[in-house]
Amino acid sequence: MECPGLDSAADFFSSNVSVTDLNGDGKAEVTIPYKLLCDGGIDSYTIKVILREGANKLAICGNSLVKIPGQEPFGGERQYDKALLSPANAAYKQHMDKVWKVVSVDIRK
Repeated sequence: MECPGLDSAADFFSSNVSVTDLNGDGKAEVTIPYKLLCDGGIDSYTIKVILREGANKLAICGNSLVKIPGQEPFGGERQYDKALLSPANAAYKQHMDKVWKVVSVDIRK
């Protein structure tokens, strides 16, 4: 991410990284949420929640929901990989939605 003249940052939500076996097939899935920031003021940051199982990769991408006291929240949009919307991936989507709910809220003071 290039941000000429702007503030930039990239961080993992390390306390929300997880290794699971949601579908019980004996293969581990790794979920890694992270954020990317490129702004010059009060902007939401880009969030990605990635789940990998072997070569398979599923993702939710969007931006943080910014909450500032006394103001209307803004941001919070997200998009799912098409494969994540498949009924076969329902357990993954449910897990990733829980992670998203935790990491996507940005409360500013």
